Amino acid sequence: QALSVLAASRGRWHLQDTSGSACPKVMTTYSTGGAAHGGTLVATDGVDLSCLSCAAGGTTAGGAPTLGCGGAENMCCEPYGESVTEGNFTFVGAGRGPYEMLQNISYVGQGGSYDREKVYQYKGWRCRLSCVFLLLLLLVAGIVALIFLLPTRQEREEATQLATSEPFDCEAGYWNWERGWSYSKRQWCCVHRNRGCATSTSVPFDCDAGYSNWQAGWAPAKKLWCCQHYSKGCAVSDPYDCDAGFSNWQSGWSIGKKQWCCAHKSRGCAETKSCSLWGDPHIFTFDRSRLVFYSTGDFWIVKSSTLSVQGRFQATDWTKMNDKTDYSSMTQIVVGGPVVGNHKIQIGPMGTGGKITCDGGEILNIYGSMKCGAATVTYDDKGQLVDSAMAYLPHKVVHIFLPDGITLQVNRWPNFINAKVTMAPVTGMTGICGDFNGVAKQGLQAGKELHAKFGYGVPSHELLFPSSIPLKIPQAMPSDKRCSPEKRQKANYICEKEVKGAVGWSLAECLGDVCDPHGGATA
Repeated sequence: QALSVLAASRGRWHLQDTSGSACPKVMTTYSTGGAAHGGTLVATDGVDLSCLSCAAGGTTAGGAPTLGCGGAENMCCEPYGESVTEGNFTFVGAGRGPYEMLQNISYVGQGGSYDREKVYQYKGWRCRLSCVFLLLLLLVAGIVALIFLLPTRQEREEATQLATSEPFDCEAGYWNWERGWSYSKRQWCCVHRNRGCATSTSVPFDCDAGYSNWQAGWAPAKKLWCCQHYSKGCAVSDPYDCDAGFSNWQSGWSIGKKQWCCAHKSRGCAETKSCSLWGDPHIFTFDRSRLVFYSTGDFWIVKSSTLSVQGRFQATDWTKMNDKTDYSSMTQIVVGGPVVGNHKIQIGPMGTGGKITCDGGEILNIYGSMKCGAATVTYDDKGQLVDSAMAYLPHKVVHIFLPDGITLQVNRWPNFINAKVTMAPVTGMTGICGDFNGVAKQGLQAGKELHAKFGYGVPSHELLFPSSIPLKIPQAMPSDKRCSPEKRQKANYICEKEVKGAVGWSLAECLGDVCDPHGGATA
């Protein structure tokens, strides 16, 4: 090879390969003496300086080599398992090494000109912990970014729906479309996908419309058709189980269940009381007050937001001939209001002109049972008498059963009727049967107050009867049978003062209340 002298120093020459190779080599030669003294030259193996500086990375300040080209890989990798061995002698400068070149190189301690080369060898490479943590951090950051950047399932479904613009999947559930699909889905899929079409060109009923109230709102034909085709609106033996939840019926049952179970199973009925009207007529109110109502006319018996009951009071031939008075008895009763479905049931006595009607049409001219709106009307000879004094006559009894546990019993006699109304209180109710507020009126208070409210009769715009009769206030005084002469004298004294300024209440009615042996007023 072509060599040229780079430098010469004591005991050492540096020769460079000038052959033009890509990796020039430098050979260092040593002699037993300096070059000027003609020492023997010993040449080392050539070392590729460019390869050393690039591949090995040079040396550190302490002489250890650095690794890599430019040092970029040193950020994340480092050698491990370092071992150091001493190699050839190398000139380090006069007085800088522990060896000196004599005839042979010998150790002379500090101050020599030579030192031993240190050869660094490593078992392998390992990653620096800082780089491991950095890589983990980058991995976590990438996962988080994917979570936030990728669309959610809902977003994908919405995007799919927007892309398809189809409100229904006409393949899903097609095996059971007749029973499982909604009316809307059947229509859409039939029109757009020719799936779920009825066998005929149109269906007679929409079995989704009004399904929440099918029992009361659907016609029988719709119930039958929807039950056969969609298993909706099928009749059951009973609409409610009146044993289920009975321990908490007051707050746990719906209004509909209370009404049905009370009317059909006598369960879930609110606390009820009765108002009775009999004779000419005597009235025993819901609140257990007593009074007489001798006036002729049409009067409110029960006036409420749900039930309406009016009575027609008239003087009878028997009263005129035998009692010698113009006192009335109840000759007709009419029942209506929302609880009956705004139908009207009218009942009269057994004599001429007396009959049972529903909305003006005669019903039940013999024993039996019929419906009139929401009411069940039964005609028989059963039931306790309202006035036991009439027990000697054949019993002709009309029973009216209404929702909410309301019942009416009407005893029909030859020329008048007796009645009993049984119900739970309704907010705001009134009438000559009382306010049903649990407060019994004492003495003459009930007669005076109820006559003041209702003694003028029913206004024409509130009348349930087909036509009205004139109002007449009684004038006759009670017979000795009704009020003994001793008692009447004191009763006259009381009533003359009570009726002054009273509205709709006559002296005869006040005397009737005072002389009533079962009344609360005393003479």
